[in-house]
Amino acid sequence: MWQIVLWVLQACCLLFGLYLSKSLWFLLKCWRARQKYARLKVPGPPVPYSVLGHLSTLIGHRAPFKLAELANEYGPLYKLQTLTGLTVVLTDPDTIGRICRKTGPGPYLPKPRELYMPLEQSIKPPMPNILTSEDGPYWKAVRQGAAPCFSASNLKKVLPLVVELSKRAADKAAAVAAAASAAGGAPLFDVSDAAKRITSDVMGHLLLGEDLGGT
Repeated sequence: MWQIVLWVLQACCLLFGLYLSKSLWFLLKCWRARQKYARLKVPGPPVPYSVLGHLSTLIGHRAPFKLAELANEYGPLYKLQTLTGLTVVLTDPDTIGRICRKTGPGPYLPKPRELYMPLEQSIKPPMPNILTSEDGPYWKAVRQGAAPCFSASNLKKVLPLVVELSKRAADKAAAVAAAASAAGGAPLFDVSDAAKRITSDVMGHLLLGEDLGGT
């Protein structure tokens, strides 16, 4: 009996030691990322004391607005520290166009597939599509196959869907106004967020054949 208890205690101590070592290694990598951030000769905001760094800036529905505010403050090229890594943000449209173009002289930056892979989880079975697949023959074939969807005649067929989604957004705005009026306050409705939700739902129907439920 005591031998079994001893084995269990040894196993618990081993697991705790592994967890502690992994945690210390993670904190060490975060510290090294902070040092690299400080040495990188690119403007950027101070690093928060949290180990998350600026990760909170990159998540949430207000992330685009936060990034735009940082661009106004630090310029079209600035840095962020996220956990154990560094992120350099480029917002200048002309430079982005020169980097991301596929033809002509100069460098080309391919689409980072890892950023788009979560979108594949919204379809069954999960598989690459026109939004998530990386550049290459597969993406070109999918794009050619989807091109007829964006013809003028087919886009007219989508108009009833756009109208329906717009009505949903308008109904939500009316509900927010009614609730605020009943509470004696001023109604606040994020029109920008509603427009993004309508866009995502249209893309979901067109490209994925799924209702993403944004509106």
